[in-house]
Amino acid sequence: MPVTQPLAVIKGDLAAITAQLEQWRGVEQDPPVWLDIEITTEDYLHDIQRHIQALTEDLPVEVLLVRAAASSARKYCSTPSGRRSVN
Repeated sequence: MPVTQPLAVIKGDLAAITAQLEQWRGVEQDPPVWLDIEITTEDYLHDIQRHIQALTEDLPVEVLLVRAAASSARKYCSTPSGRRSVN
């Protein structure tokens, strides 16, 4: 028998994402909600994956993807000449 699993997309800066994650605190969810998290910030976020993992550790969620918003990603992937950097 096919089983479905809920998927949620949350977007925002780190403070907004932290606030949005609170909706699952104290909730029993089986199976856990899959999360696609899009960070929209101009600041460089060192070790964001580990930070998100700590925020979601006690929640009934499973983080599938953590990504920078397109505008933020372009900021860190482009060189001043406009060429993409391969780091």
